[in-house]
Amino acid sequence: MTGRKAGVTVGLGLALVCALALTQAPTRPNPYPGGDHPAGRADWFMRFRQSRDALLPAVHRYRAYEHALRLPVVQPGVRRRQFAAAGAATLPVFGSNWTELGPRPESDPNFGNVAGRLTAIAVDTSKDPTGNMVYLGGADGGLWYSTNALSATPTFTPIGDNLPSLAIGSIALDDSTTPTTIYVGTGEPNLSQDSYYGDGIFKSTNGGQTWTTGSGVDFLGSAVSRLLVDPANPQVLLAAMTEGGVYVDDTLTPSVPAIGIVRSADGGTTWTQESSGASGTDIVYDPADKAFYAAIRAKGFYRSVDDGVTWSLLPAPFTVSRQTFYRASLAVRGTTLFALITDSKGFPSSSTDCSGCAGLMQSGNEGQSWIALNLPANLYGGNNQGTYDQYLAAPPDTSQLIVAGIDTWLGAAGSNNALTWTNLTNSYTGGTVHPDEHAIVCLSATQWITANDGGAWSTANAGASWTNMNATLGTIQFYSISAVPGAPGSVLGGSQDNGTVLVSSSATQTWVNKFGGDGGHTAINPANPSQFFTENYGISLAYSPNSGVGWFPVVTDSTITDKGEFYIPYILAPSDPSSIYLLTQRVWKGPAAPATPGAGWAAISPSLIHPDGNVLTGSNDDLTALAAAPHAPNVLYAGAYDGSLSVSTDATNTLTQPTWAEIQQPAVPFAGPVSAIAVSPVSPQTVYWGFGFLGANAELFKSTDGGQTAVSIAGDLPGVPINAIVVDPAVPNNIYVATDVGVFLATDGGAANEQWSRLGSNLPAAAVLSLALTRTNDSNPVLIAGTHGRGAWSIPAAAPAGFSFAASPALPVVVPGVDSTQVTLHPTFADGFAGPVTWACSSTAGLKCSFSAAASTSGSGDVTVTVSGLAGAAASAKLPLTVTATAGTATFSEQLTLANDGDFSLAASPTTLTISNGQKGSVGLNFAVSYGLNLNVAISCSGLPAGYTCQTASPVAITNGTTATLTIAPAVGAWVAAPTPQRSPGSATWLWLLAAAALLASGLVARRRKPLLAGLALLLLASAACGGSNNQIRSVQTNSSVTITATDSAAGAGHTLSHTVTLLLTVN
Repeated sequence: MTGRKAGVTVGLGLALVCALALTQAPTRPNPYPGGDHPAGRADWFMRFRQSRDALLPAVHRYRAYEHALRLPVVQPGVRRRQFAAAGAATLPVFGSNWTELGPRPESDPNFGNVAGRLTAIAVDTSKDPTGNMVYLGGADGGLWYSTNALSATPTFTPIGDNLPSLAIGSIALDDSTTPTTIYVGTGEPNLSQDSYYGDGIFKSTNGGQTWTTGSGVDFLGSAVSRLLVDPANPQVLLAAMTEGGVYVDDTLTPSVPAIGIVRSADGGTTWTQESSGASGTDIVYDPADKAFYAAIRAKGFYRSVDDGVTWSLLPAPFTVSRQTFYRASLAVRGTTLFALITDSKGFPSSSTDCSGCAGLMQSGNEGQSWIALNLPANLYGGNNQGTYDQYLAAPPDTSQLIVAGIDTWLGAAGSNNALTWTNLTNSYTGGTVHPDEHAIVCLSATQWITANDGGAWSTANAGASWTNMNATLGTIQFYSISAVPGAPGSVLGGSQDNGTVLVSSSATQTWVNKFGGDGGHTAINPANPSQFFTENYGISLAYSPNSGVGWFPVVTDSTITDKGEFYIPYILAPSDPSSIYLLTQRVWKGPAAPATPGAGWAAISPSLIHPDGNVLTGSNDDLTALAAAPHAPNVLYAGAYDGSLSVSTDATNTLTQPTWAEIQQPAVPFAGPVSAIAVSPVSPQTVYWGFGFLGANAELFKSTDGGQTAVSIAGDLPGVPINAIVVDPAVPNNIYVATDVGVFLATDGGAANEQWSRLGSNLPAAAVLSLALTRTNDSNPVLIAGTHGRGAWSIPAAAPAGFSFAASPALPVVVPGVDSTQVTLHPTFADGFAGPVTWACSSTAGLKCSFSAAASTSGSGDVTVTVSGLAGAAASAKLPLTVTATAGTATFSEQLTLANDGDFSLAASPTTLTISNGQKGSVGLNFAVSYGLNLNVAISCSGLPAGYTCQTASPVAITNGTTATLTIAPAVGAWVAAPTPQRSPGSATWLWLLAAAALLASGLVARRRKPLLAGLALLLLASAACGGSNNQIRSVQTNSSVTITATDSAAGAGHTLSHTVTLLLTVN
């Protein structure tokens, strides 16, 4: 969607709806109070995912994903002290990994089983003519496959969790191969700002076990609107491409350049771009005339009759522009082409856009002319969702049309090209199919499969009845999760367009919807675990006193009229959970269960954001994160979208308004919004906060003095948003961080140059937006992660480390043509564990390992692993290697990627230097190294004045933030030419005359006096040459442009990293 509102304040209508629904007897409220608002929801999501620099967000996200795979992997287990108490000789850790919690499915009172947003469908009718072999793609939930999809109880299995992007735009099948070749176009094309970035078009020839991608076109950040396999030549593929993520920054700059149409003639190995400058929104094949048709935003319809090699622009059906022709879907039946068109505002194109504009058109002559057809009223709902909800189909062997937006409609042909429309789903008025439609496949005139924000449904009778397909789909997009205290396995979560849901036991993956609409932030009263809290969007906070059976409003926009985020941040006061803190542009406080909505609520701070003109405009600036000290009720921290952090140390003051201090000001340049805050359970002065946005590195800070000073503990974290921070109260040095590329752990409380570990190795690549720490039935701690597309997952919380190891170098360099390289392993033993651990390695790239020692014990020292099998690898190859240490049933692993994609930057301070002739001077060389690499660089200089050299330790060992000193000085033993002087006449003239007279006299005197006079003459000449005591010299300075070069001296042949900086040197 294209909405830009930084936050949304819900209108009075929503307040009245909520109040009427919630102040009656405690029953479930309207499932969509206030309607659906995908534009505001999407804007909230993506405004935290802009780029900090000139690189596209998708580029940073992909680099972060690859970097995450290179970090050490921790598979934690139960607390060791339990084994120690049992008298174990050693203290083992039972290795574990992530466990999927669901929902698979979510049970909804209106729609039955629901899953998250689905965006793509493909059916293999060649291998199974019944249509039961179905592939489904999720918005950020990956690829799913079923062999009994049309049965009463279909079973789906994820087969794409190892893809780098789980945002699926389109699926295409080549059924001429066995098994069927699967093509997946990543990047959701539904033009919502939470339509996540794509990473390209992927191919699998083994049922999704492994995937490859082609070259020739930079797909990074794009989304695939439609992907087709040419039925006449399955080596030919065509795809219509649009942007994913919509905007790169708040200026509405598109997230990627528009690609248009791409083509492959070799089964996806290489791709060429066939059109550019505008997004492709759909593409279809017409078997009747063996032609492809494409819809291109702001340009119109195109046709190709040579398998997509060349394209012709068809006559425009009306005046085509970005406003009138923003998104179009295509369908073909026989010789008739159909088009469903929306304008840039999400309405059907109509006469309000231009004369002749129409939202539904047909052509019977290959697109040479068009006839307008009527559409059902309110197809895209009151919020104009036509750029988000849209599809068009022409069922075979019928004269009917199917269009979809909020609902699915069937149009029967009448006289004068008039269609009679029937709503087949009625999602808001008692229907059983979820609203917000995105994809459809028509297997026959009456058998169809549709996909929407709630999952997939099928019909065998042209929509007269529908069969739910969602019982085993796990694609819910969570925004938040909360663990129910004292109820192991019970979790509450807020999800996109599927409400607030609850699972009551770890024995099931079925979650039950407890509150409809969009589910925002959730919370549970630790003193009364039956008291739940949730929200929709805006000021809509509600509570349930009975575990979600009935709900009552806490506060609405009738009381709080401030602007705030789309989902309003709030927390229960740790020391008094009967009170709640809530953020707008101010901090508010009020009772958790007021007698009437809003009673007792009041602002406890002034505006804590920055006024217009300072970093951000005020309209884009809200408070975005807050946290309270667990054991110091007066201490409350609040962070803003402008990057500032404020604190109150008397937050519970009731006599006067609490005082607030801004302890961290917005960074310049803007580093991003504060996205998460956590306070240590040990000290209220120890606070952690992280930022949104994407960049070369993450932004995560720690302060031990209440925010007065701060140190970056981002270390080698991938450069994506920090979505959540959890400090383990039982082991306060264990810091968990949720990001868009996984969950990471530090076990030392956080320090400068922190070395992070990736938690578990099997978490799908969906963004993790929320974390909760709870306990299992046997009191073991467990961490729960809420993902934006693959539901909730759990993993045993990390026990105090008894063993770990690190690899050096962290990013080994492959030298082309050399078969082997060495990596040093540094084992660390702690907590009384002395080993042994045994070493092993594995590689999907066929690399082999040999270890200097097969096993290690405490005190045995480092181990060298020699990696071979590198010969022939290209300089840009990425060769994965996993090194594993095993101790009993516990495993510890680190995943390395042998590659050459590390880099560094170089800057000089100062950039100008002035020295006196014959003297020396110094400048500082500042290095920034990506992802915490350790490099050795050689320093050289060119352009120096004659007789001067540059001196520094070489090679220089650099890490991120290293500063080296470069000295420019005369070479030892060298004669330095002085600047040519200019002299003014003076006593030197008389000296020359005296010298001449002396020489003349020497010829006239006696021979024995000649040496004396000659010596006198020479002295006089020398004095004249030197200028004499009264000679006046005006020095002329020389300026030199000196190029300083730093080269990675350890890279080897074929891998040279070199950067230069220019210094202006002046010698007087």
